[in-house]
Amino acid sequence: MLWALKEAAVKALGVGFHRLDPLEVEAVSPRPWHGGIRVLVKAGRILPAWARPEGLGWLAIARYY
Repeated sequence: MLWALKEAAVKALGVGFHRLDPLEVEAVSPRPWHGGIRVLVKAGRILPAWARPEGLGWLAIARYY
């Protein structure tokens, strides 16, 4: 789940891991929400994100305002 959230955050920001180190991306404040988990992702700024189990992995979506 953590890796899926990190991927969603850098994609929402329009950058890749060549510009933002994965260790600089942090997920905080997880709580259940609409069949998944709502999380705040710190990636230079704070992005709201949501994740849920999907098959053998995780589906994560982050939003950049």
